Amino acid sequence: MLKQIQCDAFKINNTIRPAIEFNNFNIIRGDSNAKNSIGKSTFLMIIDFAFGGKDYANKFYKNGIKEFVGEHIINFKFVFDKEYYFSRNPEKVDEVNVCDSNYNIVSNITLDEYTDFLKRMYDINTIELSFRQVVSCFFRIWKRASDVSQPLKNYDADSMKNGVTKILELFDCYKKIANEDLKVKEAKDELDTTKKYYKYTTSPKNEKEVNENIQKIAELKELLNNIASYANNDKSGKEILSKYQNNELELASKDLRSLKFKLINEKKKYLFNLQNSKVAIQKDFKKIQEFFPNAEYAINKIEEIEKFHENIYKSLKNQIEDRISNIEFQIRQINLSLAEIDNKRNALLDKADSNISVEQLNDYANVKMQIEKLERENEKFYKLSELKEVVSNNTETIKNEMSAIMGEINTKLSEAINKFRRKLDLPDKKIFKIISRDKYEFNLVDDYGHGSTDKNTILFDMALLTNTNLPAIIHDSDYLKLIEDTSFKKLIGIYKSIEKQSFISIDKNESYYTKDNEDALKDIFKECTVLELKDGEELFGKAWTTENKK
Repeated sequence: MLKQIQCDAFKINNTIRPAIEFNNFNIIRGDSNAKNSIGKSTFLMIIDFAFGGKDYANKFYKNGIKEFVGEHIINFKFVFDKEYYFSRNPEKVDEVNVCDSNYNIVSNITLDEYTDFLKRMYDINTIELSFRQVVSCFFRIWKRASDVSQPLKNYDADSMKNGVTKILELFDCYKKIANEDLKVKEAKDELDTTKKYYKYTTSPKNEKEVNENIQKIAELKELLNNIASYANNDKSGKEILSKYQNNELELASKDLRSLKFKLINEKKKYLFNLQNSKVAIQKDFKKIQEFFPNAEYAINKIEEIEKFHENIYKSLKNQIEDRISNIEFQIRQINLSLAEIDNKRNALLDKADSNISVEQLNDYANVKMQIEKLERENEKFYKLSELKEVVSNNTETIKNEMSAIMGEINTKLSEAINKFRRKLDLPDKKIFKIISRDKYEFNLVDDYGHGSTDKNTILFDMALLTNTNLPAIIHDSDYLKLIEDTSFKKLIGIYKSIEKQSFISIDKNESYYTKDNEDALKDIFKECTVLELKDGEELFGKAWTTENKK
């Protein structure tokens, strides 16, 4: 867990503040009578910065704090199997410094490497989403995306489907659904490919027409047998058969060479995508930033989206490599078949008689072609029917699987949320429900006031924190200040009872923390307050009165 943050820019009485130490429940206390922006939300965003976020640098540091305070380094310590020390410079948002216990820089790593480290240490390495995609929306801080009906948004344009994916990942159910999704996709792709393959072949509309074709095929095969029987007793007939067989082999050879050419090109396409797509994306973003330096925040958000796409790409990488291996296997098989055809053709050509007429060959070929046409029509009917059934069955399987998983997750979350609601003396309510793979509903309650909505958001976060591998939650004072006093006091007790890490900021007057409440609550405030801010004791040691700063 995060155990410490230190920064030389944090001042009190014109001296550097001591390092701020953290436990499970951490309160940043403010004074509701403060006339200036004292730094509560700024400090919460610095905590987010320690968890690998970029918003402190992009939304706070570059939009006033740098000018107000000057350049500075944020030092922080995590404790897992041992103590780990790091620092970050807001000027170099994509770098993290690995430090010794005195915060002397030992080495540098990329931000992605750092968040991958956090992902491993918090035991969420099996989740395909990035660490930031998992935690970002649960760090509810001023200036972040805020939609009371969609609490799983990481950014304003984030989709509900991504939110559902996040819940599935946190409950370790996504891989099961992803595997079923892949089966449906593969079946649909095979169906589409088969339709293209048979594009110029008519097909029976039903079983009756299939049976009519079967009857015609039987009659034509009898005719063909008669021709073959004649060929066994007549030299000319044997030569016709030999010539026909040679032509058939030649056509088969052309088809195989054409397929081989297509497979080689398909392999080149897959190899190109594997080798070039990620590099091209990164280069494009760097070029945009060169021409539009002020677009860094927008680019960072685009990079977050691309990171999600990149994770999906990584999950499909093995499948692409398997496809390449399959293509290479098919090419080897085609080469073997071509060699076999060449041998057969050479044997037939040794026996061929060039005096056979086209008319003689056509008499035999016409019957054969009619049989093949009817057989191909029936083949198309059976193949498409089979694939449609596979798609239907796989779709039904994933529907049933998703329904079962949704029911299980919805039940678990409802039970956890209502357990907390009872502690607040509130009736049981269903405030969250996954509807489908692409949709969820939130805040399904009678009271839609801001205090009730914020309370439900907080309880939702607590339910996920206590029932999944979600590492931590952060709640700014905006989420707490409209909650009625009775519920607020009980919420503080719930925060304290949770064994995982949470950070909140509170706006109350001084007497609320020391005089107006029962001893148990005062003890929690005393034990869990890690930073107290007020007029004259602001985060950076001086009043920050600029409009729109908090």
